[in-house]
Amino acid sequence: MPSGTSNPAEMYGIVRGPGSHWIVALTRNGIHANRTFSFSKWGGHDAALASAQAWRDAFVRNHPQPTRQELATRLRSNNKSGIPGVIPVYGPDGEIRKWKAQTYSSANNDIGKAIWHPLWTIDNCRQHRATANFSRQRN
Repeated sequence: MPSGTSNPAEMYGIVRGPGSHWIVALTRNGIHANRTFSFSKWGGHDAALASAQAWRDAFVRNHPQPTRQELATRLRSNNKSGIPGVIPVYGPDGEIRKWKAQTYSSANNDIGKAIWHPLWTIDNCRQHRATANFSRQRN
């Protein structure tokens, strides 16, 4: 497919290689799957494509995509609060002043649009109380 053009559903994860082969390349939950289907080895253009699609379909069945909830509640490696979606807001002195909560919503077809929730201040309370407040409201 030309650059910037989406593949049709039957070609998901499959591209034509620079030679006489199809390439299947997928990633699910950190698992990378790459396989090449040569026209000569698989009995021609159409047979190689059918084999590539069958292999891709088996991989997708065995490794389902994570749900939006699983992605939103996954703790990222750069998270400083220990709570998914909660990040610190630093003051000019470099100290944490507030905590900001973020999640993603698909409401009104705004897939991937960030929704920011209110800030909880650290003034007169400890940092863990602010993050606990957010956790209680999320559940």
